[in-house]
Amino acid sequence: MPPIELSICQSYNETTQNLENALQPYNARLRSEARVQLHPLQWEDYRQELTWFAIHNQGPDVSQVGAPVVNDMAVMNVLRPFTRREVAEIGGQAAFTQVAWESALPSGEQTIWSLPWYSDARAILYWKDMLENAGADPATAFESFDQMEDSMEKLRASGVAAPWSLPTAHRLGTLQSAVSWLWGAGGEVISPDGKTPLFAEPAARSGLKRYFGLGRFLPAEGALLSMADSLERFTQRQAAATMANLQLAQSILKNQPELAPHLAIALPPGPSYVGGSSLVIWKYSRHESQAVELVQHLLGPQAQYDYCRASGNLPVRRDTLAQSPYIDDPICHGFVTAIEKGRIFPVFRLSGLVEERLATVLAQIWAELAQNPSSDLDLLLEQFLKPVAGRLRGTLQ
Repeated sequence: MPPIELSICQSYNETTQNLENALQPYNARLRSEARVQLHPLQWEDYRQELTWFAIHNQGPDVSQVGAPVVNDMAVMNVLRPFTRREVAEIGGQAAFTQVAWESALPSGEQTIWSLPWYSDARAILYWKDMLENAGADPATAFESFDQMEDSMEKLRASGVAAPWSLPTAHRLGTLQSAVSWLWGAGGEVISPDGKTPLFAEPAARSGLKRYFGLGRFLPAEGALLSMADSLERFTQRQAAATMANLQLAQSILKNQPELAPHLAIALPPGPSYVGGSSLVIWKYSRHESQAVELVQHLLGPQAQYDYCRASGNLPVRRDTLAQSPYIDDPICHGFVTAIEKGRIFPVFRLSGLVEERLATVLAQIWAELAQNPSSDLDLLLEQFLKPVAGRLRGTLQ
């Protein structure tokens, strides 16, 4: 039997070891020549790679796909749907968290084109001692837009020159934090039918204004921060708070255990962004039954626990989240709460396209503010967002 191929997405500094360990029980049942071959892709380029697979009808049998991109693939008629029986064999809808299942099967849809693999929630990580020294109450410091800005003012007054850290040069990183403010002000990304962009409407713009207004608490030299720069500022305690995921928290606790008593988590002022990855089977695959078995293995309770525990991703299975450390470790439990109270980027026809365009224009706004920090935010948001929303409206009709 020829090997089955699984494409996965990675950042430049990641390895495949955690996934290889989770696949070991599955591979142990197969002859060496038939074991799963991993096909790593870089997150920055993976959409183009997926499009190549789709156009040429060749490539991996199973692929990791960001949840908003699944429907973009589905409309190309290149995915093999999952049957209800196949889903039932891993516990059915009830096995998954609500937010994970919504990413796989949006309201009103009948065809299951993907199954959620792991979640990736965003929350505020902060240094508790820095807030306390500034006279800010950690219990309420981030509960509202006003309280957060007041806490930042107190931190700056205490001597923390730039208390906030964000990856302003990273498109998806910007999107994943900005939507919490957009939602928190009552805004929406898209209409319920997925045809009318709403991110340029007044409610959404009011939330984004508060989000970009926090730029005054970033480093003042005007340079945009990469993801690595933003995380380093926080881990080196040059900043008191940042938006991040569980992977960053685990990295700090592993590499700087002496800081563990000071690290804490809070939900952002609006609903947390809950991203994540799904698994799809390509229609062209010649290993259909093996592909289904591979997905079912990766979504089984043991593989979910082993892989997510080691990688720092969050499980999509309820039974896995009901185990330690997700129920008793404060940081892990904080991210579980972010899942429970958070929201996914809406999933609809061409949602991946909307995600890409919105991420791009939000990053452009940061770039403009880096060049012209005194820009009028109301005018800037209208000038950048409305044209993009208008073009998308024509595409989505």
